[in-house]
Amino acid sequence: MNKLRVQLSVLLILVSVFGATACRISDERVLRNEFDIPVTAELVEITSSPETPGWFGREGLKISATFQFSHSDFQDYMKRAEEEETWVPLPPSREFIYKITGIRSYLEALRRTEEILAEQLPEGGGQTFPAEEELYKNWMEQLPLDNECGMYQCKTAGDDLLNAVKVPCKERAGDLDDFMLAVLDEEGRKLRVFVHTSY
Repeated sequence: MNKLRVQLSVLLILVSVFGATACRISDERVLRNEFDIPVTAELVEITSSPETPGWFGREGLKISATFQFSHSDFQDYMKRAEEEETWVPLPPSREFIYKITGIRSYLEALRRTEEILAEQLPEGGGQTFPAEEELYKNWMEQLPLDNECGMYQCKTAGDDLLNAVKVPCKERAGDLDDFMLAVLDEEGRKLRVFVHTSY
């Protein structure tokens, strides 16, 4: 009986490790395909949360990845990006950040709640009702937007982000339910990608 327990435990660990590795490989493949990242660009970092699907898939998915380019590969990639309308010079506007992160919807929901209750909610701050500046600051710490020279591109699907056909974020009205934000860092010759779903 104890031998069977040990074997089952080892099997569960192996399945878990294999599942996380398979998702990491799949995530990398999706990002490379979506942003035409050459195979010669090295994946230097990737983190995913959750790493593996649960009962309803990978709810609340966040992926952060960094690809390092050689000098010549980066020059070629940058040249192509400059020719495409979907790549835009940094930095993005505050309004754009509000759109992709849902800050605007959150603030509107608070305003409507106050109208319905006919009373003001507690002053913003903390986890219960984060203030507008708090939300913006928290998102800016997560997004790969700390370099000043470069370009960015944003794509959204509205559902099943990793598998569905995506369109530029600016083509969708209202706040987004998901996005892939790619940022070209000219100084570091890197492409950093941040993926987020709110479903």
